[in-house]
Amino acid sequence: MGSSNILLWDPSFVNAENDTLYAADSQRSGGAPNGVAFPSATGNKLFCQVSSIAYAIAEFLAGKGFTVVDSNPANIVSALNSLFANIPGRGPLQSLSYSSTQALNVANYLGFQIPLSVSTPTILTVSGQQVGDEIVLIFVQDSSGGNTVTFPSSFHGAVQPDPTPNAISAQAFKVDAASDFIAISSSNTGGFGSCTRTNQTGVYVPGITYTNSTSSAKFEEVCMIGPENDNTGRSYSIRATVNGTPGVVSSITNYSYGYASVGFWVPAGSTFSVSLTQDTGGTVYPPPSIYSWFEVSF
Repeated sequence: MGSSNILLWDPSFVNAENDTLYAADSQRSGGAPNGVAFPSATGNKLFCQVSSIAYAIAEFLAGKGFTVVDSNPANIVSALNSLFANIPGRGPLQSLSYSSTQALNVANYLGFQIPLSVSTPTILTVSGQQVGDEIVLIFVQDSSGGNTVTFPSSFHGAVQPDPTPNAISAQAFKVDAASDFIAISSSNTGGFGSCTRTNQTGVYVPGITYTNSTSSAKFEEVCMIGPENDNTGRSYSIRATVNGTPGVVSSITNYSYGYASVGFWVPAGSTFSVSLTQDTGGTVYPPPSIYSWFEVSF
C-alpha cells in the first residue's frame, strides 16, 4: 500500500458556511474584492471543498500503491499517468473487412462485426481483454452461406454462426478471472439459438432427429395444427422424444384448425425429434402438420 500526507481541511465543517449560504454568497459568485474582508466561514467552506477533492484523489492513488505527498506534485502527476495511460477509450463496434484471419483488440472495441466468405474458416485471435469485460461478436454470412469460424482456445461455449446465406449471428462473451471468454448468449437473425440443422425457426419435418450441438441446454417449443374443417371426432397427437425417451403427449380432437404444442429442454449434445400421430379415424386431408417450431437460448 502507498501513503499520502494530503489531509482534509476542517473535516467537521467548524465555522463554515452551509450549502445554502455558500451558494448565495456574493464573494463566492463574484470573487473577493480588494479592501473587503474575506469571511472565515466562506474561506473554510472553500478550503473544505477543495481539500475534499484533493484528499479523495490522494487516497485513491495511495490505495493503488502510490506515495502521494504535497512536497512532490510531479510524483502525483506521474502516478496519474501511470494509472490511466493504458486505458484508452473504447469504440462500441469495429466493422471489419473480410479476411481469413481476424485480430480483435478488446482494448479498443467492445464489439466486432465480422464478415464470413469463401467457405474458408475465419480464424480469430483476440488480445487486450481485461477481467470482467463483455464483448459481442457479430458474424455476417455471404450470399453462399455455410462459412465457419475457428475460435481461440480461450473461448468457451462459442457456437458456429447461422450458416444460412446472408444470415447475421451474434454471440456475447464475458471475460473471467483467467482472462478467458465465457459465452453468455448466442443468437441468429431470428433471436434463437443454433443447433445442427438447416434453420432455427419455421416448419420442421416430423420424425427427423436433430442434435443440440451447443454447449448449453436449449428450450424447444413445437406447435402442431390439425386438419381443416375436421369436426369428426378424430384426435391428433404431438410428442417429443429426447435422447430416445418419449415425452408427454399433447392432443387435439374434433377441431377446425386445432392446435396443440409441446415444450421441452434439450441438454447440450442431446438428440431430439417430434412425432405427429393421427390417433382415430381414417386418413383426412390435409394431415396434421407442424405449424411452428421455435428454439430459445437462455
